[in-house]
Amino acid sequence: MPRDAMWLTTCNRGASPLPPLNLFFLIKQLDLNLHCSLHCTQNEDALEIQMGSVQFIHGDDGEAVFAVLPISMYRALMAGGVRSEASASSHPLLNEDQTMIKLPYGGPNAYLHVPDLLAYLKAHGIKHLAINQRAQTLDKFAKEQLMTLDPIIRREFLGDLRYKNTMQATTEVVDALVATGHFRRIKQRYEGLFIRAVNALEVVE
Repeated sequence: MPRDAMWLTTCNRGASPLPPLNLFFLIKQLDLNLHCSLHCTQNEDALEIQMGSVQFIHGDDGEAVFAVLPISMYRALMAGGVRSEASASSHPLLNEDQTMIKLPYGGPNAYLHVPDLLAYLKAHGIKHLAINQRAQTLDKFAKEQLMTLDPIIRREFLGDLRYKNTMQATTEVVDALVATGHFRRIKQRYEGLFIRAVNALEVVE
């Protein structure tokens, strides 16, 4: 493997293991053109890093599939390494103690209180739920889909209900929920709700 190779690790734990392969990308970042040889590994638990330093590669469905490490972090890891848990700086919508997530489209000073969301899900016996993010008014959700993430946030956790008809479970908010360590992304079938497996969050217990 080339000295300057960077490692990729799958972010979606529900995905099938990927065979090792070399990928070549031309990455333009901060007006610098960098040719990087990327090596993929099947061991998705091999790296614990600061998420703010990672670039994500998304699949056709919009889900993050790979996390790309900066070369400096890769070298530090190989030297004996980088091992730190995600901190509040891992996502810009999270507050310092990772209990509050800023809702960018929920109105001024709108926050989702993560412990309250966890308590709500526990009270309703929900261990995983479809994200179901949609650019539509709240009343357009089918009745059987009202206990999915986007409608729940709009209905139960908005201080200003004038914003209930705006999507709240945006990709950034979902990423922040995952960054708290209390949720992980999965693909899940919900018979009678959706015709195929959909993007969902599972509560990490």
